[in-house]
Amino acid sequence: MRGVLYSAAVSLAATGLWQPVFAQGLELTGALSQSFILDHNEDFMESGDEVIALTTLGFGLSSETRTQRLSAETSIGLEYDSETEDFTLSRPFLMIDYDQDLKRSTYGFGLFYEDVPTEFDATLPDLSTVGRDTDRQRITGDLSASFSLTERTTFGVAFAATDISYDDDDPDLVPTRNYELDFSLSRELTERTTGTIDLGFDLLKADNATMTETRTHSLNGRLSYEATPRLTLAANAGTSVSEVEETTAGVVTTEDNTSVLYGASLTYALARGEARLSLDQSLVPSSDGELSRTTILAGNLDTELSDISTLGLEASLSYSEDLDGGEEEEFLSVGATYSRDLTENLSGLIGARVERNDDGEYAQELRLEISRSFQVRP
Repeated sequence: MRGVLYSAAVSLAATGLWQPVFAQGLELTGALSQSFILDHNEDFMESGDEVIALTTLGFGLSSETRTQRLSAETSIGLEYDSETEDFTLSRPFLMIDYDQDLKRSTYGFGLFYEDVPTEFDATLPDLSTVGRDTDRQRITGDLSASFSLTERTTFGVAFAATDISYDDDDPDLVPTRNYELDFSLSRELTERTTGTIDLGFDLLKADNATMTETRTHSLNGRLSYEATPRLTLAANAGTSVSEVEETTAGVVTTEDNTSVLYGASLTYALARGEARLSLDQSLVPSSDGELSRTTILAGNLDTELSDISTLGLEASLSYSEDLDGGEEEEFLSVGATYSRDLTENLSGLIGARVERNDDGEYAQELRLEISRSFQVRP
């Protein structure tokens, strides 16, 4: 990320809640929010200062019985952009989740759709790049099932399909279709130890100039140990083999890549929250065929300071290097969020984030939000 980004947002939200109006405890909820966002960019985008006013209307539907759970959310926004001086309908969102419990198994399906603004680096004729905005559409459908083979052993299978497209027809924006099939086997080895094995198959189709298809087979294992009632330790390791197929002028070429990943984490349950620290490392072939090693150290803390306030902290440091002594990259991200209930129906939130890339360039974000909710009972 390049340059410096300052962002401040103030929002007022009015939420209407209706008690069950259908059989089986079905609930309908509604939300109306107003947000104002100010962005100031230095060498990040050519647009400079930009003010966005966003009004969002959303609805939710939920139902839960002893064996069934249904939830659905949808929203759409009316956005005003000071740069274009236009009002547009934006950020449509839809999410549906359903689960059905049987005696020794669980089945579920889900549907997700979003249309969100995104930034990308467009390549100019002189091969330089410039930051531009576009909208990205993503739709995902998934099916899942899990079976209790024994009291300590569970088998699961899941399938997901994702389609990603963009408003702009730019070579730097590549629409993709992704299909994933995963199998998992989990067993309680002891009262404190659980082991899990995952086998995955993935097909990624890219609508680029070479119509690239990537087929990936992966095998991963995870072992978790409850050292104390509060402390849980976990370790994971896995490998994946990918076959990349490209078509140029009718000629098909293939390339095989093998990746390895491993890591460890610890999770500590606080009296009113949770702290987590993780270290992950991966070995992945780079574009020139050499191995690239990436190390990520991350930590986060989420805690309730009191009955009316919460605090969230997160930080991550990633370091990548080519094992042949070539290119090195480093990225640092630090963030904090504080929220507080000001009154019974009024709450406030303030958040900040600082990011630094390998070139020593910073991005800073500041967010302020005020929201109000109320219930309507028929």
